[in-house]
Amino acid sequence: AEMKMRVGILLLAGFFLSAVNAACGYGEYPINGECKLCDANCEVCDPSNPGSCEICTGGYNRVHNKDLDIFQCMLIIENCGKLNYTDRTKCQHCRDEYYVTEDQTQCLPCSSHCILCDNSTTCTWCEEGFYLEKGVCVPCLRKFCSKCDTQGKNCLKCKNGYYFSGLFDKICKPCMENCEMCDGDRTCMLCVEGYKQDENGKCKPCPENCASCIKSDCDFCNKGYLMNVNIRNESNYVCSKQCNGPTDIYGTKCLTENKCWDLFDEDKYRRCKYCGENCEKCNPNVESTNICTKCQSGFTMVMPSYDYDFYESNYGYCQKLECEKSGYYSLDGICFIDGHCPYGLTPNNKSMRCTGNIPEDSGLM
Repeated sequence: AEMKMRVGILLLAGFFLSAVNAACGYGEYPINGECKLCDANCEVCDPSNPGSCEICTGGYNRVHNKDLDIFQCMLIIENCGKLNYTDRTKCQHCRDEYYVTEDQTQCLPCSSHCILCDNSTTCTWCEEGFYLEKGVCVPCLRKFCSKCDTQGKNCLKCKNGYYFSGLFDKICKPCMENCEMCDGDRTCMLCVEGYKQDENGKCKPCPENCASCIKSDCDFCNKGYLMNVNIRNESNYVCSKQCNGPTDIYGTKCLTENKCWDLFDEDKYRRCKYCGENCEKCNPNVESTNICTKCQSGFTMVMPSYDYDFYESNYGYCQKLECEKSGYYSLDGICFIDGHCPYGLTPNNKSMRCTGNIPEDSGLM
């Protein structure tokens, strides 16, 4: 697919060049009736700005030079973790298991089982189960050992799924089945993914279609499944293909009582969205933090901004206040805090009320 795309780009580029000057080929541009070479490693350059490349040769990236506002071709350095800041054709740091050459143009592999190295013969950090000896990674002498001393004889740490056994001559023995970390062969401290520790310290499988249950009965479900959550205590977990009611705010959990929590309402995607404090009803499809349409008893609706479209929607938030005493104009129990009244109404500074006829399309009737 990548090759077909590149061929297509080159064909288009060829058509573009032909239209400009049929005599010029790839890597050239026309100027004053002559064909000049584009910059190195550029197959097609911009005739109006030859220093800017449109298509680079294989092995080079097209990179935007912000200072000059042109596109240049930079060498692709495989396994480079970070390019040189001042010279983007060179590599400053290679990825793990590779080292950068002195001229910073290549990342070459370290020796076997080496994570960090200075060159092909000098390793500075080995992978699990190996120790350094004169710049080379040598396997620990103890089986299933993750970390050993500088001579490789004494094991300092076992691999996951194993534990130390023996007082002086410590060896690594396997934990119980499906256990990742244990303190002996009878008690598991951490089970592998898909299992959970029971009251006896054994690892039992998670519920059906549950991917992980370390922190709860089920932390998250397998791909393609949603989690049912009991609203009252959130301890009844079942992974199912679809929900009969709304989901949580992320769309990953079904709510088994088929309704949203208090202060939440269901949006068009059937996700429960937070309405706001002291709100009884809201419109969760509004892209705003103020989406309440009805406050709980004892609280007042507050409109935080003023424009015609806003009052068509009639959304706001809830506060425990009296509009007039707080210095806000009011209408039907709604406070307008920006010092204005809705479209078509007049503010009365004496009564602190909005007076006049409410437009039919205001959303406030």
